[in-house]
Amino acid sequence: FVAAGGKLCAALIVRPFQADRIRVLLMNDNFQDIVHSQVTITLNCDGVMIYGEKEDQEEKLKAGSQLTFTPEDEKLSSGRVAIVPDSEEEGIQVDSLNRSQGTPVYGGRMEICLAENGLVLINDVLLEEYLKKVVPSEMPASYEKEALKAQAVCARTYAYRQIQANGYSQYGAHVDDSTAYQVYNNISTNSRTDAAVDETYGQILTYDGDPVEAFYFSTSCGSTADGSIWGGDPDAVPYLKSKMLGSNPNGYDLQNNVDFYNFIRDRSYRAYDSDYAMFRWQTTTTSEILSQKVTGIGTVENITVKSRGAGGVVRELEITGSEGVKPLIGQSQVRSILG
Repeated sequence: FVAAGGKLCAALIVRPFQADRIRVLLMNDNFQDIVHSQVTITLNCDGVMIYGEKEDQEEKLKAGSQLTFTPEDEKLSSGRVAIVPDSEEEGIQVDSLNRSQGTPVYGGRMEICLAENGLVLINDVLLEEYLKKVVPSEMPASYEKEALKAQAVCARTYAYRQIQANGYSQYGAHVDDSTAYQVYNNISTNSRTDAAVDETYGQILTYDGDPVEAFYFSTSCGSTADGSIWGGDPDAVPYLKSKMLGSNPNGYDLQNNVDFYNFIRDRSYRAYDSDYAMFRWQTTTTSEILSQKVTGIGTVENITVKSRGAGGVVRELEITGSEGVKPLIGQSQVRSILG
């Protein structure tokens, strides 16, 4: 640290940034919330429980031990309990969680922390082991080997940047395990996805020497977006360009509402994703359902797309109610409000 005039002026990094571990905040069932009313875990090997004001209290645990924590637990009086298995691999089963694979098992250590209205659960795990539980949750293990390896590199690059960003710093975590970041441990590991991670060990994508924003998606509508999709400056990420993924004989301008309306209903448009269910989809909702999601404006009466970004992605949405108007700016707000 650099100090002058009685103040800290700078912090100097005196060694290369290391990202060998990642801290993942585990959401509750159906990825609805980061807060848990209680947490129940079972150890698959021997381990130790660490707690206390100075983390100076230790309690040895045997394989098969099951522990349940609630916000009232005395061991949480200092705010945090850590469960540290003797093995880094598959040491802890979280019985109070349900995922697509069933009851999930985690490597690394587990921390149970007091939070407002409940508990938060943090998995501190080796980055490469984290990726082995991300890749099969984000891409089917049946996909071609090179596709799985490309997914592993994207996932590692994305995770690397999130470790630097430290998005859940208030909880001492980097990411959560939902689609808000990367889905983690929703689908069981697989030898093919394990191999994809191992064969790309440590590899990330860079631009001018820095890790890229490695955004990816499951299915496009026939065009990609650019670096502004999450509110960023597209000039800061010139490697993320909006591209039509098929020919465009009709000359659609996807930032124009009329053109996008015609494009999204054009069943003849062919692109990489054309045969997938989410390429063209529609849903039906009601004013009552929307009024529960969009509060403070009375009964929802109308929704209007005010502007679109590259690739047709909604940039600004205006929701009109019987008692007011609510603007939604950017994909994060639109997805959060409309679900």
